[in-house]
Amino acid sequence: MKKLIIFDFDGTLFNTMPDVANCLDIALKKHNFPQLTYNEYENAVGGDITQVISNVLKENNTPENIEKVKTTYQKIYLNNPNELTTLYDGIHQLLQTLQENNINLAINSNRKTESIKYYTSKFLNDITFNYIRGNNPNILPKPDPTNLLNILKKSNIKKEEALYVGDTNVDVETSQNAGVDCVIVKWGQGNEKNMNKNHIMGVIDKPEDLYSFIE
Repeated sequence: MKKLIIFDFDGTLFNTMPDVANCLDIALKKHNFPQLTYNEYENAVGGDITQVISNVLKENNTPENIEKVKTTYQKIYLNNPNELTTLYDGIHQLLQTLQENNINLAINSNRKTESIKYYTSKFLNDITFNYIRGNNPNILPKPDPTNLLNILKKSNIKKEEALYVGDTNVDVETSQNAGVDCVIVKWGQGNEKNMNKNHIMGVIDKPEDLYSFIE
């Protein structure tokens, strides 16, 4: 029986991709770099923001270019209303049911913690997340397992009692590095063909499919 479910944020709980793609588009255009298609932006996300910017810049991904586009993107995203960001269908009901069944909930993401808390307060104010761990300049980003292991330690829950839920290979690697079981969702930005199938407990099509991995 799983006692703790740790969720990735982008592509797992929230569909942030429309706003992310829009802001990346503006940042690239401002610096006269080629803009990408929506699918290309989807394929570029999954790591920390530096890796994402490197991916979208492709052959132009020098350290200098990455830094200036990243700075511009972060300013644009911060000042953008981001009204296109929404919860995925069925997520709210899933979290409510897990909470009602005394399952501990947490979030582990490469997004800034303040941003995560903004969206959880706006859309999920009836859900209690025991821990929310976002980007920390003093800790390596996912797939480094430090934040995930810290959540387990503070929750006083054994690895075998926890389940990590994400959408990309970065999430698979994070859970594998931490020694925690992993379930991948199909509705995010990941491509399961490129994932380590040996570590994945299962791949789910809709949120309610997660229940079968908790017992």
